[in-house]
Amino acid sequence: MGRGFKRKQGKRLSSPTITSPTSEPNPKKRKRNVSTQREDSFAACRPVEPELAIFDDKITLCLRNDQKKNAIFWADKKLTYIKKGNSHTVGTTSRKLSFVAIVDYLKVLTATQAWSKVTDFVQAEDCIFAHVCVTFHYVNSLWQQELYHQIVQLPMSLINGWEGVPFVQPQDHQLKYSRSSYYASGSDKHTLDLVDIENKVESALLLIMGKTYLRVCNRVAATAALENCIIQDPACFEAWSLVLSNHLLKKSVIEEFLRQLSEEPNELFDIVKLYVEAYIDVKEECVTRQNSVEVVGSSSTSSRKNNDDVASPSSARMRTRSQNKSQADTCLDQEIIAHRINEMKVQKERLKMELEEDIDMRSLAALKHFNSGDSHQALTITEDLFKKYGSGTNLFYLHLAILTHLKKSSLLYEIAHDLVDKSPENELAWYAVGCYYLTIENWFAAKNFFHKAIQINSNFGAAWIAMGHANSLSGEHGQSLNCYSKAHKLLENCFEPVMYIGIEHMKTNNITLAEAFLKDSLKLSLNDVNVLMELGALYYGKSEFEKCEEYWMKAFNFGAGLNQDKMLSYNQIENVFKSRNFPLKWSILLNNLGMVNRKLKKWKRALLFHYKAMSIDRKDSHNLISAAMCHGALKNYELSLQAFNEAATMTDDGGTQDILSHSLDIILTVYAKYTSKSLKL
Repeated sequence: MGRGFKRKQGKRLSSPTITSPTSEPNPKKRKRNVSTQREDSFAACRPVEPELAIFDDKITLCLRNDQKKNAIFWADKKLTYIKKGNSHTVGTTSRKLSFVAIVDYLKVLTATQAWSKVTDFVQAEDCIFAHVCVTFHYVNSLWQQELYHQIVQLPMSLINGWEGVPFVQPQDHQLKYSRSSYYASGSDKHTLDLVDIENKVESALLLIMGKTYLRVCNRVAATAALENCIIQDPACFEAWSLVLSNHLLKKSVIEEFLRQLSEEPNELFDIVKLYVEAYIDVKEECVTRQNSVEVVGSSSTSSRKNNDDVASPSSARMRTRSQNKSQADTCLDQEIIAHRINEMKVQKERLKMELEEDIDMRSLAALKHFNSGDSHQALTITEDLFKKYGSGTNLFYLHLAILTHLKKSSLLYEIAHDLVDKSPENELAWYAVGCYYLTIENWFAAKNFFHKAIQINSNFGAAWIAMGHANSLSGEHGQSLNCYSKAHKLLENCFEPVMYIGIEHMKTNNITLAEAFLKDSLKLSLNDVNVLMELGALYYGKSEFEKCEEYWMKAFNFGAGLNQDKMLSYNQIENVFKSRNFPLKWSILLNNLGMVNRKLKKWKRALLFHYKAMSIDRKDSHNLISAAMCHGALKNYELSLQAFNEAATMTDDGGTQDILSHSLDIILTVYAKYTSKSLKL
C-alpha cells in the first residue's frame, strides 16, 4: 500500500547540522561542553520515522489473523505518519491527504468491516466522487448499512454513464464538483486508474448498484447495472447468480449474451458459462448449433470478400477456377467448423469432469432431478451438500423445497429451529418455519411465519409464492391471487407466479382468465412440464380432449427426453416404457393420459398408460377404475370386473366409491346385453 504516494523528505534529526553563514570572516569554533554532548546523545536516541512498509506488513498480518481492531489501530498510525510527512503548515491549515493514501486506508477499513467509519471518513475528506476507487468503498459501506435510498440518490454521473443505469446529476448549488481540484489528478490518478483496471473496481461498483436497485424494486435499473457489470467482468458469478435467481433476463436473451461474451477465450468465464447453461437448461445441440452458425457467418463473410476480389469472368476457364476456389473455401470452412466444435466439446467435457464434485454443479444436478419428478434422488444430493456446507449456499432454497414437497416435517423442524436460534433477523429462518407448518397442514401458522419473513424482506419472492400456497390451501383464493401477483412483480420473467395465478383462476372456475395466464406462463417457461400438465387439465375440463392430449403428450415427451411435438404411436410408447424408468411424480401424468385416451376411445393406448402408472403407484384406485372401463369397452368384461373389485378394496373414500358404483353400473348394463353368465362381485 502507498506505492503511488511520493513522500516529501523532511529534515532528519540524525543528519549533520547545517548552519547559516555568519558575518565574521573567520568564525570561532565553539567548545563542546557537557550539555551539547547530552543533546547529541538525545538526538541520536530519538526515534527515526519508520518506513511505511513496516505498517503495511503489520496490517497484513493483523488481517490475516482476523485481528480487526488491531489492523485499524495500525492503519490509523500509518495515516498519521503520512499526514505528518506530507504537511507543511501555512497558518493553521495543512495540505490534504493524497487520494492513494485515502484508498489504502479505506481498503483496511473495508477489510475490517468498519462500515460507519468508512462513511464518516470519506464524508470528512469530502472526496466521494474524486475517483471510482473512493466511490466504490463509500457505496459499499452504505450498502452494508442497508442505506439503499441514499445510494440511488447519489449523482453517479460524476463517475461514469452506463447504458440503462439511471443517470443522476448533481444539484446546481453543488459547485465543488465542477472544480478540477476536487478529482484525483497526476500521479494519484494514474495509480488509482491502474488499481481500477487491475481489481475491476468499476465492475464491483456496478454489482453493488445492481443489488441496491433490486432492493428498491427497480428491476430495469438492476438489470442494466448487472449487465454492465458482466460486460466488464464476465466471470463475476454473483452478478450471474442475481440475474438467474431474480429472473431478470429471458432465456433467449441470456443465450445471446453468453454467445457475445464467448468471443475471447477465458477459462474462468467458461466455468461460469457452464454453470449458467446448466441452470437455464441449454441443450448440447443448441450450443453446438449456435457456435457453428457463428463460425459459418464469419467464414462466409471472408469467402464473399475473396469472391469479390476475383475479376468478372469472361471465359468458361475463368468461371471454372472461380468455382473451384469457392468449393475449396467451403471445404476449408467446414473443416474449421468441425475443428472448433470438437475443441469446444473437449473443453466442456474437461470442465465437467473437473467440476463433477463442485457444490454448484451438484446443486444443479439436484435441481434437474427435482424438476423431472425424481424428488428422492434430489434429496439425496441436497442432504449430503447440506451436511457439508450448511445453509449458507445457493442450494438451501432447493433443499427446503424438496423437504416440503416430500413432507419431511421432522427434518424441517430441526432445520428451522436451528436457523431461528442462530439468526432470527434472517428472513430465511422464518421462511423455513413456514415450510414446516405447510407440511403439517397448519395453514394459519404457515401464513403467519411467511408474513414475518416478508416483513423482514419485502422483496422475498419465494416467500410471497409460499404465502400464496398457504392462502390457496386454506380456501382464501383472493388473498392467494394477491400474493402471486406480488411475486410476479418481483420475479417478472419467472413463469411460476403466472402459472399459479392461472391455477387459482381455474379453482374459481374463471376459465378464460386461467387459459390466458397459463399460456403466458408457457411462453415464459418454454414448455415446462408443470405448465403443460395444467393446460391439459384445463382443456380436459372444457371437454376439448384433442387439445388436452396434445399438451399432455408434450409433457410426456419432455419427460422421456423426446421431441415435444412428436405424436408417438402405440409401439413407440411401449418401447419408451421398456427403456426408461419413470419416477413417482410421473404416475399422475400417465394416469391423465390414460383418462384422455379413454375419452377419445383409444382403449389400448389408455390401458398402456394406466398399467404403467399402476406399476409406479399401485395405491391410486382411479387408475384401476379407468382401466376397468377400458376393458369393458373392449368387451373384456371379466378383466373389467376384476379391476373394479380390486379398486373397491383399495379405497373407502366416499367420492371414489360413487365413481366406482356409477362406472360399474355402466359396465353391468353393457355386460347384460352380451352375455348370460353370472357375475362374481
